[in-house]
Amino acid sequence: MFKFYNILRNKGGRNNQGVTTVRHKGHRLNLKVSVNYFNFRQFNYSSFSKHFSGSLATSFVGYNGNNSFNFLFSKFSTKPLQLFQFLPGSFVCNIESYPGSGSKYVRAPYSRAMVIRRLGTNSVVKIPSGEIRKFKAICFGYRALNDSFYIFKTPLRKAGASRKLGIRPHVRGCAINPVDHPHGGRTGESRPSVSPWAKLTKGYRTRLVPKNKKIVVLSVQELKNKKQNKKRS
Repeated sequence: MFKFYNILRNKGGRNNQGVTTVRHKGHRLNLKVSVNYFNFRQFNYSSFSKHFSGSLATSFVGYNGNNSFNFLFSKFSTKPLQLFQFLPGSFVCNIESYPGSGSKYVRAPYSRAMVIRRLGTNSVVKIPSGEIRKFKAICFGYRALNDSFYIFKTPLRKAGASRKLGIRPHVRGCAINPVDHPHGGRTGESRPSVSPWAKLTKGYRTRLVPKNKKIVVLSVQELKNKKQNKKRS
């Protein structure tokens, strides 16, 4: 029988060798569930709306014929369409990064991207970060909701609430000994904010610019520079 979701094991930020790779994580009490995504470039779709769970009501199950099922969780109960089938100005979610990769972009709740225009064999899409980039026109995506929405964020109210979510305490670098952090042990000295391994943390660019020039039409950094130039002028 096809498993619709997996209960994730609480790894506490450790890898398979027990080394801490992500700090400030661990001791999660609430179970974390992952939905089984699949490559939705299939042709056999059947609406799966009889399931008791509300999150699985807008989903699709595809049958391969080899006694195996494929499952995809969708934010909108429609079949995926290719990007060239969307009109300019329409909202899209669950976009493939390249044909056949499965949904990679715009997967968060209430998030949506806007199709701007067609450019040769590509479609120009504005993603939620403000970046304008190209996708292959034959990549699949879902039609997103066109309505206004509200994101309800429940306050944590106490420190134990964040601990139940698996978030461990963060200690400031200036409150640590100098043997453990570059910011520690000093009073009044100014230096750029760095990580415990002395890497810059604020404004340090890690993107490979030559590689992304072919894909990215307008980056977020270029948008910030334009706004700053307008204010100066």
